[in-house]
Amino acid sequence: VHVSTPVEYCEENDNKGIYAKARSGEIQNFPGINVKYENPQEPTLSVDTSKITVKEAADKIFGYTKKFI
Repeated sequence: VHVSTPVEYCEENDNKGIYAKARSGEIQNFPGINVKYENPQEPTLSVDTSKITVKEAADKIFGYTKKFI
């Protein structure tokens, strides 16, 4: 499962200040901030939580995994 939510959206909704700490250099090797993040080439399932709710994302993931049970 690839969570493809844009880093800007993650920063806007970061209530713990983790992204701010990464931007200030307090946290090193943070993907998308001070280390390049590479999207998977062909993810089996991609979920963008900036476009759907958390519940919709969970339903999508659980719906996909039900195929394997």
